Amino acid sequence: MVTQVKIYNGSTWVDYDLSVDASRVFLSQDLKLTETFGKYKVDNKNPNVTVPANGKSWLAVLLDAYSTDIQPTKTNPSVSAFNLTGNGSSQTEFEIGTTVLPQWTSTFNAGSYAYKASESSTNIVPVSGTGVSATGWTIRVGTSGDTIGTTKDGTAPDNFKIIIGNGNTTDLTGSATYSATATYGNGRYALTKLDNLSDPLVRITQGSTSAKTDTLTWYRAMFGGGTSDLNINSAVIRGRGSAAKAKVRDSKDPFVFSATKGHKQVIFAYPESLTTKEPKFEIFTMAWGATEGFVKSTVEVADNRGGSYGLMNYTVWSYTPAGAYTADETKYRAYF
Repeated sequence: MVTQVKIYNGSTWVDYDLSVDASRVFLSQDLKLTETFGKYKVDNKNPNVTVPANGKSWLAVLLDAYSTDIQPTKTNPSVSAFNLTGNGSSQTEFEIGTTVLPQWTSTFNAGSYAYKASESSTNIVPVSGTGVSATGWTIRVGTSGDTIGTTKDGTAPDNFKIIIGNGNTTDLTGSATYSATATYGNGRYALTKLDNLSDPLVRITQGSTSAKTDTLTWYRAMFGGGTSDLNINSAVIRGRGSAAKAKVRDSKDPFVFSATKGHKQVIFAYPESLTTKEPKFEIFTMAWGATEGFVKSTVEVADNRGGSYGLMNYTVWSYTPAGAYTADETKYRAYF
């Protein structure tokens, strides 16, 4: 095989370029192939494929098979994350009646193009990304209520504090919904797969995102613990040492509470509507073991504000020993 040719130029031998311009090499017939050639696919149903090549240059055949230009698609910008908390903490769940000052963090998604983009529609310089940024924020109560903020991250003004679940005396759980929307400016010009300007023109134009929502949730609590006050009322129940979200707990997740030295009674209380099942009680001595003697009653219990706010009927189980507790701590647990 000849790989190098030299010619005499009259004074010396020089290399002769054997390269051939592919755009000047024309094929005299179509190509019938048994292997995949670019976009011309061979598979079990089609064991061979004919590539239209007759009369075309070799460059044109290659570009046709391997270099198909594709119009870009776009995905508009969005608020990809909106996270609510309250009262300067990471807390998102509160006992009903708690006064909560909402705060939030948000994340803007600049959208996307299928391929690259250009800052200019006349001087094409391919770059990545849409070039879109948020120009403004609106944080609302619900999706159409009062505006509580106009920044990506922030805390509501004091006049937008809420008493979460205020007025609800029937439900055991609930939520308060807020939303975030962002406005944005024009984006770059989307390019085709071969870095040409899209035609028809594809571009993210200024607008606003759809609302992204999040919630602060509330719950009714269950209570347990020892007391020296034998007059069981809302304040006594709410003042016990153990409190948690009211739910039907099983033996794998019991509600644990304690009486301490000097207490005259131990109580376990939960919303009457939580369950009709009677709890099982256990006491810890050297190990957990069943215990009896708890007496059932019904007492109206307030929400987190105390007093007469949000009164709801609670089922209360109380145990009164013959004398005050003498141990530093006597542990109980209850489950359904």
